[in-house]
Amino acid sequence: MAELNAKEQEALEAMRTAFDGEDGFGMPMNDLTYGRYLRARNFNVVKATKMLRETLVWRKEFDFPKLYAEDKPIIANENSTGKMYVRGYDKEGSALIYMKPVHENTKDHVGNIKHLVYTMERAIACMDAKGQGCSKLSLVIDYDGYNTSHMPPFKTSTETLNILQNHYPERLKCAYTLRAPFVFYAFFRMVSPFIDPVTKKKICMIKNAEVGKDACQLNQEVDREVLETCVGGLDERPFVSADYIAAPFHLDYLSILNGVSTAEPAAEVAVVAASLEELKVVDSDVSTPSTPATPALTPLADEEVVEKVEQPEQESEAVVA
Repeated sequence: MAELNAKEQEALEAMRTAFDGEDGFGMPMNDLTYGRYLRARNFNVVKATKMLRETLVWRKEFDFPKLYAEDKPIIANENSTGKMYVRGYDKEGSALIYMKPVHENTKDHVGNIKHLVYTMERAIACMDAKGQGCSKLSLVIDYDGYNTSHMPPFKTSTETLNILQNHYPERLKCAYTLRAPFVFYAFFRMVSPFIDPVTKKKICMIKNAEVGKDACQLNQEVDREVLETCVGGLDERPFVSADYIAAPFHLDYLSILNGVSTAEPAAEVAVVAASLEELKVVDSDVSTPSTPATPALTPLADEEVVEKVEQPEQESEAVVA
């Protein structure tokens, strides 16, 4: 965690006191967590406390033990087409989550949300297992072949934004958006009011002609050997969902392909065991507020809204395979 000034340290101490002894329902209740929520609310203790409290209620009601056990068939079905998975890391150690909307196979709201949360938790587990101190992840969203038939329900899109912004604050490093078609920009305008200014700054639009080029931000920040060929990389090996789902939770798909040992480090075994024990405990101190468990979509910061992503000229671009 970055060095804090006196005021920020005081805020951290207040968070420690406010959540002393509370169950995180699978999320560690430590300084790193408190720091993320404080940064998301500009070190306003009242706002950060409220935000974290709402996340604890959400995590309790989401029922994470069930997600990893009883819901496994749902996750396997949602993942079967390869529409979202963790694969590789950028040059700084941030996990990469591939999203391929063209492979949407259910449009089931509950299933899609469970799959999203599973993927976020797996990306975090992968980074924790590497032990490099990296806590941010990046999205690689490839819209190749996308059209209106692949568009998710508006409810699912807004809930996705809600979860990422309110329950995984300070986790997103960059969202690389490749080959976004005209219809995407129309949809982006619909959900834009729900995206906070800080998140908007992290969206990197990459056009067809830029994919795979040295000047492309994605290729500058991620080694080509790590990236799939469909997004400008050199790795041609396809995604096999069954192998990914069957592998240990702390392994990303690139590590699976490269034959990284599936044995968990001894230290990690202890951490996982402790986490599983925590998940068995129902913390009666976490009270459900009168408002819905999932808070309304609100910006993470009071910064000025950055300029809207420019809509590309309506020209015919060849789809890169």
